[in-house]
Amino acid sequence: MKNKFFTIFISFLFIFTALVAIGPVSHATGLYKVTFIENGLPAGTNWTVSINNTVHYSLNNSISVLLPNGVYKFTVSNVMGYNVYPDSGYITVNGSNVIQNIQYIYNSQSKIIGTIPTMTGYQITEYDSANGYIYDGIYQGSLIYVINPNENKVINTINLNGPLTNYVIVNNFIYALSSSASTIYVISPSTGQTVNTVTIPSGAINGFGYSSYSNSLYFYVQSSGLYQMNLNILTPSLVANTSVVSINPVGGGTYNESMWVIGPIIYYLDVISSGDYLNYYSITSKTTYNIYTFSDGYTYGIAYTSSITNNNVYILPLQQIYEPANDYPGGYNFKINTLTNTVTNLGTAWYGTSVAYDPINHLLYYDSGKVYDPDINSFISTINGLSQGYGKVIYDPNNGYIYDPQNGNIAIINTLNPSIYQVNFQALKLTSSGAVPFNNLTWAVTFNNQTQYSSSSLIVFTVPVSGTYYYSISQIKGYVINPLNGFINIAEDMPSTTIYVNFTQIPLNNYLVKFIEHG
Repeated sequence: MKNKFFTIFISFLFIFTALVAIGPVSHATGLYKVTFIENGLPAGTNWTVSINNTVHYSLNNSISVLLPNGVYKFTVSNVMGYNVYPDSGYITVNGSNVIQNIQYIYNSQSKIIGTIPTMTGYQITEYDSANGYIYDGIYQGSLIYVINPNENKVINTINLNGPLTNYVIVNNFIYALSSSASTIYVISPSTGQTVNTVTIPSGAINGFGYSSYSNSLYFYVQSSGLYQMNLNILTPSLVANTSVVSINPVGGGTYNESMWVIGPIIYYLDVISSGDYLNYYSITSKTTYNIYTFSDGYTYGIAYTSSITNNNVYILPLQQIYEPANDYPGGYNFKINTLTNTVTNLGTAWYGTSVAYDPINHLLYYDSGKVYDPDINSFISTINGLSQGYGKVIYDPNNGYIYDPQNGNIAIINTLNPSIYQVNFQALKLTSSGAVPFNNLTWAVTFNNQTQYSSSSLIVFTVPVSGTYYYSISQIKGYVINPLNGFINIAEDMPSTTIYVNFTQIPLNNYLVKFIEHG
């Protein structure tokens, strides 16, 4: 029979490869899963475990290998700027899976990199995620400064019609509460002008916060109770009188916090004759619950400024109202897990009067300059040149800086380790709809004479000093890569730099494929 020729023009050629998946563990083969779980590194940081003469890499928080029964030595890589515990050891596989926890502890080298002149007085700082600006109001003053963190300077001043007690920034408006004027001023941040005023019940006020759950502001008037003001109506209404919710009075004529609003929950401090409590009020059920009782015999009436982040509220510390003679002001430091409504007592050390949480390095920064690691429940370092008691410390998520009010200025603290420079290589796949992260592709980058392989879209290197470094990207068949290589200049004041690597697939159309039938 004559040979038959089939000529086929293929528009796009796809090659599918069948892969045999290995299950988590196959005890039938005598192999067991050994998992190393890391805690403490920023997301995307490369770390390694060497075990059984093989080095295993990861950009997430776990590394797993399959091993038979036996005793194995492991070593864990050092990551610049972190101490690792344990850095080596032995694991025993004996008929079951094994988990080994690894803790990386940030070696904080944070430092003051500048100051922003403001005014004397207690400064209440807030970050506005809508425009990226920082606002700095003076307690019992008539000014709010507008600070551009990109320039780290005051760019505008908002004048108030009454002495400032507290304020929040919600939905592109500033809601400034003045207890002495019995008024909430609604201010446009873009113009600095007051666009509305709301009269509120007279009396001493402590606690002022916003609930996204009800789109309402909540504040507590000592003489009458807890009030709600829906931002669509702007009319305050009493939701719980003092017999239902009793919040500690503000003491000493200074700014402090005793109430924290998170979603449908309002946490608050309550001192009554029979005890000293941390409670919460449910906005949905209109019911009060106790979650912690102080039992040391002291009365804790003042909580200084706190930090609310992710699923935790850090309230550090509580001040003892009635202290024994010559007793150093201790005060509790504690954390509320808002998912479980449980409280962890972090101890009674006095670190400062205001605190901000850095979610990248998992550290708490006090106004006194002390740095605390809540993961290990320990103080780890001190930033020199700072004093406590001048204002509310905040964290800027855009630049990673801590802003710490001092006497007449705000100190700018760089939380990134100044002796570590991070270089990120981000793989992007160019499509008709734009560039997207390119995952599930094994690629490699050589940087500073080190090569890393990854199947995710991100490869991260760190170097100890600034300077000019050469890099190259490994060729991958079927793709045009840009840039393929080059030099990167790492400036001393730029602790993180990203190189975007574009992958463009070469069209595989119009290929001639011949199928020949014999016989």
